[in-house]
Amino acid sequence: MKFDLYTDSKEIVRVKTSKAKKLVADFFETEMNYIKNAEEILETIKKLKKKDIDKWEETGDEYTLTLINNKVIIENDYTDKTCEISFDDFKYALIEWINFHKK
Repeated sequence: MKFDLYTDSKEIVRVKTSKAKKLVADFFETEMNYIKNAEEILETIKKLKKKDIDKWEETGDEYTLTLINNKVIIENDYTDKTCEISFDDFKYALIEWINFHKK
């Protein structure tokens, strides 16, 4: 998954990705305000992969994030638009997000 991060003229971190993954970009720009959130979700993915937990779900300001069965479901709570991506693609995006913020 292509996932490019940049800072706009107002110093807000933005995500550039394909149209197919626009919902993922919107999720990151809206919900992932803190590195801590991304690091906690990475830990949750590890627990899911080890089968320590079966499912994890969290609702933010505009989106619900569900981690289940090696996939990530992102749903906009206002438009009901939904996107599914693999753990690996989402993990890649999380790591990119964390590294960009640590610069």
